[in-house]
This record gives sequence, C-alpha cells and structure tokens, in this order.
Amino acid sequence: MSSAAQRRTPLLVVTAGSGLALGLTGPLVPVLAVDLGATAFGAGAAVAALQVPVVVLGLLGSRWTPRLPLRRTVTASLALCAAGAALAALAAYPALVAGRALQGVGVGLLTGAAGYALTSRGGRAGGGAGFGSFQSAWFAGIAAGPVAALAVAVPGGDLVTATFTAAAAVATAAAVLAAAAVRGERAPHRPRLGLPERRGPRPSRRLLLLSGAGQATRSGLAVTVVPLVGVGDGLGTGTLLLALTALGVADVLAMLAASRLPARLDRRLAMALSCAWGVVCVGLIGLGSTTPAFVLGCAALGATVGSTWVLPAALVLDSAQHLETAFGWYRIACDTGLLLGALAAGLLALAGPAAALAWWSAPLVATGVLALAVPRRPTPHTPTPAVHLVPRTAPRTAGTTPEEALP
Repeated sequence: MSSAAQRRTPLLVVTAGSGLALGLTGPLVPVLAVDLGATAFGAGAAVAALQVPVVVLGLLGSRWTPRLPLRRTVTASLALCAAGAALAALAAYPALVAGRALQGVGVGLLTGAAGYALTSRGGRAGGGAGFGSFQSAWFAGIAAGPVAALAVAVPGGDLVTATFTAAAAVATAAAVLAAAAVRGERAPHRPRLGLPERRGPRPSRRLLLLSGAGQATRSGLAVTVVPLVGVGDGLGTGTLLLALTALGVADVLAMLAASRLPARLDRRLAMALSCAWGVVCVGLIGLGSTTPAFVLGCAALGATVGSTWVLPAALVLDSAQHLETAFGWYRIACDTGLLLGALAAGLLALAGPAAALAWWSAPLVATGVLALAVPRRPTPHTPTPAVHLVPRTAPRTAGTTPEEALP
C-alpha cells in the first residue's frame, strides 16, 4: 500500500465513524424534536442548529481549518461531536438544539480538515473524485445510522437518550482512532481567519447557487420533510428507520456513481435529470398510502439526494484553478444551502408535512432549470506557438525569424 493510501485509509474510517454518529440521530431529529414538544418549525430549527456553526466556520475558516494540523483537528472535531451528542441525550428540546449546535462545530472542522485533505492532490486542482470519496465514506456511516438506531432503541424506552448516548460512544471511539492513526502532511501556508483567498477565479455565482440548492434538497426535503411525513402517516419508529435506511443506501450509491461520472458527459444535464426524478419521487411518497410505497419512494429519492450533492461539487472542483479557493467557496455555498433548506422546510411544514412535501416540487424544478443555465466547463487555454501566428501573406526571407515577420 502506498504512503498516500496509508494516510487516506484511517481518515476515511474515522470519517465513516463520524457519519455513523450523526446518522444514529440525524434522520430522526425532526421527529425527536416534535416528541419533545417542538412545533414543525421548531423541528426544522433543530435540524438547522447543526448548520449554523458550520456556516460560520465556512465563512471565517476557509483559510484556517484546512491548514491546521490534521490529526489534532480531526480528533477535536470528533470529540465535539461526542460532547454534543451527550448534551442532546438529556432529552429536553433546549438541550437538543444546543447539542446539535456543538456537533455542528465538530462537523465544520471535520469537513474543512478531512474533506480538504482527501480532496487535495498536493494542493492541485481536480479533486472532484477525492471529495466524492470523502462524501461517500461519511454518508456510508450516515446510511448505517438508522439501522444502528433501531438496534439500540429499547421498546418503551426513551429514544432520544438511547440514540444520542450511542452516538456519543461512536464519536468517542472514532476520536480515539483518529488520535492514534490519522496522519497528514504539513500545510504550506499559515492558518488565517477570513474568506477564501483570491488565488484563482471564484466559481461562478450560478454554480455556487446550484451547490446550495442541491444541499437544501438534502436538509429540507430528505432530513426534515420526509421524516415528518412518515410520522404523519402513522408509521412506527421501526418502519420509519427502515425507510430512512433505504434512502441513505441509495444516497451513498448515487454519490459513488455521480463522483465517477465520465468527464465527457454533461454533469449539468445529469443534475437536471436528477431533479426531475426527485419530482417523481415526491409524488410517489405523497401518494403512497402504504408502507411499501413510502419505503420505495424514500429509496428512489436517495438517488436525487446523492446526485444533487456530488454533481455540483464535481463541477466546482474539477474546473478549479486553485483548489483551496474553490473548496472554500463551495463549502460556504453548500453549508448555507443546508441551513436555509432546513429552515424553509420548517416553515412549509407549519401547513402540514404533506403540503410541505408537495410544495417542494417547485424548488426541485427550479434547481433543474438552474443546472441547465450553468455555463459549460471551459476548455483549458493552450498558448499557440509564435510560429503559427506568422501571417501567410507576411514577407519572409531565409533570414527572417517568425517574430520579425509578425506585423
């Protein structure tokens, strides 16, 4: 195994462990918030609480987090995730929100440090596939979370305490592994607070907006509205966890497929088709009055959720001239989308989960149209040798150089 692979493997393992710690509770957060007495908007706010510190770290830490010592940063991020889960296990709505916010600090550090380390190829651009491996490892853990939650949930017991306690244990184990096994290269630049440096052109506004819209689909539709719809349909905890597991598995498979999409294919069109498929899935979930229909609809929706995350990332990172700049702006855009998507879902759910589900077709259609409006990836410019710039009509003699023949 190469030295690069030896550095990547422990990082992927602890990333999956972090995903499992979040997946044990994340898909159930809106349901748990309602059980603790929150309104539908309060459920969306509980989901969004994790994203607020992530957005702040994205805005202020784009030149800071990726340059910190990798092992210490990843270990600290997992320790914060464990502490946040332990706080949320107190089974009170304020503690749930505060614990989620503390977990958000850990997630922001992990995404900035581990995500950049797995994406970077010695600081060069072209990291779409590398970021896909980070996302796939993280969401493989998240996809396994609902099954693990079903295993630790004691019939008749407190689901909040059981799942968050298990999440704290998993995050603690991942932190110990990170402290022992994660290795990273020394950052060439000193950490600084602030927005990403302008070492290269910033990704286009349309592309950044597309990245945020794709993430809003995840936090608003898949993480907030769909679980509330399941509860509104009278599904039990076991059935709901089964449906969310199916969504998570399809999500990870879609990430793997989308991150390996050949460059010759139009990722913009793939994004638009994925959004169109999402509209179909929303109809299937909304019309399905039986448990199999709901589970099937969630599994089908996973293809849209995974694609709408990975495809914009590939468009941003594979065409970047300076990876740190592009990665920083991408993180800001997608984290803002995650935050706003959860809050928007909470507002829509005030009219009922079923209505919120139906209304979410409009953002999906708008995201698909926006994907088609994003400019194609520019072809790298190769300077033409001066000899080819000599006009055919220019007077030349045997002693005339190409430069002398230029007008």
